[in-house]
Amino acid sequence: MDAVPSKKDQFVCISPRRAEACLKQFDPDISEQDVTEFLHYFEEVSLQSLNPNEDVLNMIRDLKSRFITGIVTNGTGKQQLEKMNRLGLHDVISPNAIFISEQIGHQIPALPFFQKVCSSLHIRPEEIIVVGDSWEMDIVGAIEAGMHAVWLRTKSQEPGTSHQPFAVIDRITELRNVLSHTNG
Repeated sequence: MDAVPSKKDQFVCISPRRAEACLKQFDPDISEQDVTEFLHYFEEVSLQSLNPNEDVLNMIRDLKSRFITGIVTNGTGKQQLEKMNRLGLHDVISPNAIFISEQIGHQIPALPFFQKVCSSLHIRPEEIIVVGDSWEMDIVGAIEAGMHAVWLRTKSQEPGTSHQPFAVIDRITELRNVLSHTNG
């Protein structure tokens, strides 16, 4: 299950290539060192803005009594673990149930990523419910891997495919109610 920070606390990840392209629009001669320094500064400022959401943490604590809870995410291990630490997720999610693309060697929505989650947790795909806010990455990826998906519709986006999620929610705290009708 993706743990999603509140909208104001969402951390933005910028790839070096994307940052360089953006910065070159302002200064075509920007150096690689300046891009790197900008990225480090941006990451530091972004991380400082992350705060635990007690409603989300309490919901995860409640769900842990019925479900294996975990996190699946793309990114670097260092960066994602720091985000989780700042959001207070290290207190409610077992380290054995955290799956980061850099450590797995595949990114969401690749099938091998989801297969690694299943094999590590010793459960079948149809026993997993992935909660995510990206239709293409999280929802389509999970469904294609044989998992159930709950779409956290945080943006005004429409589904890009005919895939059918298990549920659609507008706030992460709605997940508790959706899963109250599910066998853990």
